[in-house]
Amino acid sequence: PLLAGCLQSALLFVATIAHILRPPLSIAFRAHSALYLRSISYSCRPHSAFVPLFPSSHPRPPTLSQYPPLLGLSARWMLGEPKPSEGGEAKVEEVAAAQAQPDEASPSAGEDGTDAAEKKEDAPPTADQADRGTKRPLEKEEGTAAKEGEGEKESKQQRRDPKKKIALIVGYLGSNYKGLQKQRGMEDITIEGVMEKALHKCGAVSDDNFGSLGKIRWSRAGRTDKGVHAVAQTLGFKAVLVPNFIDELNKALPNDIRAFGYYRVRKGFDAKNDCSARVYEYIIPSYMLMPYDWEKEPVMERDLRTPEEIISDMKEKTSGKSGNAVYVKEKGGKGKGGDESDGGDDDDEEASVGRFTFPPEEVINRDYEEALKYRIDDESLTLFRSALSKYEKTHNFHNFTIRKNPDDASAMRYIISCKCDSPMLLNGVEYLRCEIIGQSFMLHQIRKLIGLAMGLVRFRPDARVMDVAMLKRKIEIPKAPGDGLMMNRVMYTAYNRKFGGDRESITYQEFESAMDTFKADVIYPHIVAKDAADKMFLRHRYVIDRRPHIYQWAVDTFGHELA
Repeated sequence: PLLAGCLQSALLFVATIAHILRPPLSIAFRAHSALYLRSISYSCRPHSAFVPLFPSSHPRPPTLSQYPPLLGLSARWMLGEPKPSEGGEAKVEEVAAAQAQPDEASPSAGEDGTDAAEKKEDAPPTADQADRGTKRPLEKEEGTAAKEGEGEKESKQQRRDPKKKIALIVGYLGSNYKGLQKQRGMEDITIEGVMEKALHKCGAVSDDNFGSLGKIRWSRAGRTDKGVHAVAQTLGFKAVLVPNFIDELNKALPNDIRAFGYYRVRKGFDAKNDCSARVYEYIIPSYMLMPYDWEKEPVMERDLRTPEEIISDMKEKTSGKSGNAVYVKEKGGKGKGGDESDGGDDDDEEASVGRFTFPPEEVINRDYEEALKYRIDDESLTLFRSALSKYEKTHNFHNFTIRKNPDDASAMRYIISCKCDSPMLLNGVEYLRCEIIGQSFMLHQIRKLIGLAMGLVRFRPDARVMDVAMLKRKIEIPKAPGDGLMMNRVMYTAYNRKFGGDRESITYQEFESAMDTFKADVIYPHIVAKDAADKMFLRHRYVIDRRPHIYQWAVDTFGHELA
């Protein structure tokens, strides 16, 4: 039994070794057979260097189909030739026979200076070809060849043109579009849909790749939604760099979308994942911070319900729960973590406080004329700047987005800087420019950051409301209008440090002048003109004035939980 066991183990070991060595031995045998058969083929084929040794009367070498199969594999496969489909054997033999014909003494040109390929194309068909009813290999039916050649020439040329990975810098006015991201059936009213058509029109995207952004490895630095603008949105993709690329692209784009330039980047570049920080800018009329007059009769009826009562009344319309807080359904995109989607389909800015009717137009016009005269004082400006500084560093911003659990790790975001510049006059209206720099932002986060700071200055609750908003408690925070928000810059600090030596660093220095001109001449005037026509900021102020007590209520209810 011991001997039988040892013998069985030895046989098992040999079988295992044979099983392991079978693939490489099989590959080596196939390669050796292929080289052997190829050497037979070349030894039978005359070559221009050995014409005296192989006269034209040398017998024709055997065709591929005459080689015997080895181990179930045809010799044609061994030689690297594709296996012909059924009924195509004659065609393969014909091509092999044509290739085996002796070459001319000069393979590049004939006696009359014409190319050897042209002579071969003009030669009449052989008798063997005539008997089989086949045409010459290079001949095509008249008419069909012309149509196919003309129809496919441009597409084939585009496929042959090398595609390079680039980072394209663009700016756009978001008011006329349903956001940046391409959506099915809405290509003409999204930034990416319009961009793709313009790239295809100027030749940067081929016919084969048009319609699928994934084929060109498309990426974006941040997803902006309806009404949000951009000064330096960065788009990464593979493009055919046609002559005068930027000029031709701008000719194909509408006037509210401009391309400033591009950088050559590495193949694995991703505009979102390689981004170190995003710089957003928000401009707001200073009359939005005008102190609230608690003694004056309100223009609209106040909603004196607490946030808990409102949530209870709207419970049947809620979209989800987060801990012990029920989230009121709001319109907007999905807002994935790390991908800014600040906006959404906000046709009803008052979605979270209920529907109501605005005051008559004469009242709105009267209040607007009075608001234009307001100039912010030093006390209010200092309070506003102090409120913005509270957002800096890492905090739990679950109250500044929607459908976010307070215990979710993605609610923790790092704000690098949040500041407000000195007031500026735009067409006679005083505006404040806020700059927010952060690694990443959630849905509606920037607009709610501005909204809470604005409420603190206007209604003057306990300043601890800024700290209460970052507790793991649900409180209501109104959004500021999306029309004042724009993506100002995208920072690629880590990418430039790692790949800047081999590739171009993404710094925007070459395009600073063009981008600032686009912001000053296109975006700023558009925001001012739209506010003058639609009174969008004043109407939004009517909405938040209906619930002036929610800020102090949050401090009175949860302030004791502050450390």
